[in-house]
Amino acid sequence: MPQLVATGRATTLGAGVGLAAPAVAAALLPSARGSDSSSGSPSSSIPPGVMISSVVPGSGADRAGLLPVRRTLAGVAAGDVVAAVGGRATPDAGAFAAALEQISSSGSGSSSESLEVEFDVVRGVGTGQQRREKVAVSLAPE
Repeated sequence: MPQLVATGRATTLGAGVGLAAPAVAAALLPSARGSDSSSGSPSSSIPPGVMISSVVPGSGADRAGLLPVRRTLAGVAAGDVVAAVGGRATPDAGAFAAALEQISSSGSGSSSESLEVEFDVVRGVGTGQQRREKVAVSLAPE
């Protein structure tokens, strides 16, 4: 909204990812988000975040190697979990969108501009392999 008021148009950032519904993420991460039944303590292997359900071929997310929910020989594998975007925690889809909006509103506003944004990503249910990936995101007019 501030962009519309200031410039008469708005831009949003796109990384080329779709986000899994919370119910899908919960179904794929039952032991990671619950408690460790052997110790009774909460598991810390997967931080709160949004799970990637799809990646657009050729997008910044694709080039960064982010993995969506996918079929494997063993069944359905969880997608990467994005715990933060640009240093802002993304515990849900709203926070993910807000993090991109904040970056978008601080950008120069050129509709063809591509920015590199750091995504804190967790891959591997139960392994907690956390890493930081630079993902090219593009500003697109709405």
